[in-house]
Amino acid sequence: MTGEIIFSFVVLLISIGPIFILGVVQFRSKDPVGFWAGKKPPRKEQITNVKSYNRKHGIMWILYGAGLIGWFWGTDCCVFVHDGSDRRYLCNGGVP
Repeated sequence: MTGEIIFSFVVLLISIGPIFILGVVQFRSKDPVGFWAGKKPPRKEQITNVKSYNRKHGIMWILYGAGLIGWFWGTDCCVFVHDGSDRRYLCNGGVP
């Protein structure tokens, strides 16, 4: 592994960590969780099954984080490519 890939992966993990933590916290929560920042979550009386509601929200965030990590590994690991000139490209999915 090159230094760029290792550095990119460390930055990715630091960025994705809060998303995974949010997913786990929402998955285990006993009270209804909110989706949008700054907006109050629905009351317990408005939800028929709070546990299922929270699990779906938690799974959504966990899968979102896992998808971003999968995207990272599926796009040539975001490697810098030098084409012989003074230009450098960050390749994502083979597109400079």
